[in-house]
Amino acid sequence: MIMLINLPTTPIEFQEALAVQRVHEPQTDETEFFQTVLTEIFQRYLDYAEEGHYDTVKFNGANLEVVGVTGKVSNVIKPSGESFLADFNTDADKLLTLLEDQAGNIAMQQ
Repeated sequence: MIMLINLPTTPIEFQEALAVQRVHEPQTDETEFFQTVLTEIFQRYLDYAEEGHYDTVKFNGANLEVVGVTGKVSNVIKPSGESFLADFNTDADKLLTLLEDQAGNIAMQQ
């Protein structure tokens, strides 16, 4: 079970968080851990933009999906490059800004 209060927002912070996680669970997979972190970051952006928890963020394959209260997928966010992890390692600020903007756009659709 992964519990993060302070989410890593840089590749260095991510590697540090992964190292700490692996102390507790040595078999922790980097990609799965990153997906958990990114899902939580985007969920927090979305909850803030929507002023509450109305939609749920989840990974489906390589994409992030936003699932509404009806259970239907309302939005799909795709990585710019080969994966979100690669995008994060290339330019974390750009990726996080994109996700924050997407959350704002989703909230305005409501």
